[in-house]
Formats: sequence, C-alpha cells, structure tokens
Amino acid sequence: MRSTLLPSEVAFFRAQGYLKLCAVFDEQSMADAYGRVAKACVTRDAPFKSDASGRIVKLYDLAARDTLFWDFFTDIRLMKPLRAILGPNIAFLRNRHNHASVIEAGATQRRFHRDIRHWTRSNVTALIYLNDAGLGEGCTEIIPGSQHIELAYPPDDPKHGGTWIDELPNIEHLQQQALPIPMHAGDVLLMDSLSFHTPGEHMQPTPRIALTASYRACDELARNESEHVFVVSGKHQYCGNDIQW
Repeated sequence: MRSTLLPSEVAFFRAQGYLKLCAVFDEQSMADAYGRVAKACVTRDAPFKSDASGRIVKLYDLAARDTLFWDFFTDIRLMKPLRAILGPNIAFLRNRHNHASVIEAGATQRRFHRDIRHWTRSNVTALIYLNDAGLGEGCTEIIPGSQHIELAYPPDDPKHGGTWIDELPNIEHLQQQALPIPMHAGDVLLMDSLSFHTPGEHMQPTPRIALTASYRACDELARNESEHVFVVSGKHQYCGNDIQW
C-alpha cells in the first residue's frame, strides 16, 4: 500500500462515500488481533453486546482493553490516508464505534444504516478486517454516494445512534443499488459516516471479525475536546473568533 492517497482517491471517497485500502496491515498482526477478540468473546469481558442466543456480536471499548487495538487505531499506516481526507489534525472518538464486530456462521445482520444522524460534523468510519470478508463471508455492502442523499432523523432515542434505511419509505428503495466490497485480512475500508452500509450474509464456519473506529477532524471551534475524544494526529488548536475580542 502507498503511504498516502492520490488526489483521485480522495475525490472518489468524497463522491462515492467509501474507499478500499488494500494490505494496510500484515496477516500475522491480523491473526494476533483475531485471537485476542476470540478470547475476549469466550471469557465474556464486558462491555459487549450479545444476540438472542447469547453469542457476542459486538465487543466494545477496544481502545481501553488492550494496547494492541489502540496501536492499530493510531498506526501511521492508517493515519496517513486519513490525513489526506481529514487534514493533519485528527481525533479518535471513543464513544462512536471503538468495537469489534463478530459475525458468526449463518448470521444475517443485513440492515442498511448510517453511523451518525447529521452532516455538520461528519466522521470517517474505518473497518479493519482481521480475516477475509468476501461474498458470503460477511463482506460490507454500501450504497455508493448515499452520503449525499437527504437527511432523515430516527425516533428521539439516545440508543438509536444511526439511521436505518428501512425506516425511511422515501429512500429505502435505494437498497437495490448496494454493492458488496470484498476484503482480505489486513485491508481497511474507509467510509463517510453518512453512507448507508451493512454487513452482508456470512455463510462460512469461521466468524468474520473486523475492528471499527471513528475519526473526525479536530474541532477548531471547541476550546477543549471532550472526554470521549483523543487527538491521534497533529494537535487540537482553537480558532474561534473570540480569541480576537
């Protein structure tokens, strides 16, 4: 993988809402991370989310669990392409994503959603694939360009963090335009957090596991970033007009 993005790749991301980065991390590192996640699922280390059968489907707060995960989230091989999209000053969000998604054999979690509700501070979602995620292996599906379509707000429920397209009759037909994005272990998928996407069906015996993180440019109009935000590239610099008053 090249160390940074070409202008054409940045333009593609802005137009289509996603960009595939191949071979960002080596397979041995992915295997080590896969083992850590699998072990945590067996020992059921909180916090996590489980399905109706009790299987863990989300392992939360990875950044605080193990330096191995934090090292992936802040790795220069990930920071460089993010800088091309977000600029030099980048914040990692502890309270959006920061989890491992575990898709077991036969799981059907296919439901298109956005990761945030609004456009005023859009994030970049990064999925780091710990094993192959091809067709029938839980690969991510995305509706290209869907970050540009109208905003729609779900019920006023703080646990309803995203926007589900099947709750929006005026745009749910766009699911027909979705494309699968096959990935290999060590690949990274960058997505505009307003792009509609979903994991696909997983029909293989081995769980599909991916690490998911959210990033945004540091907020130049906030004097201090919140307790849930960590500057991982560059610095936070306040640029509000009141510094001149």
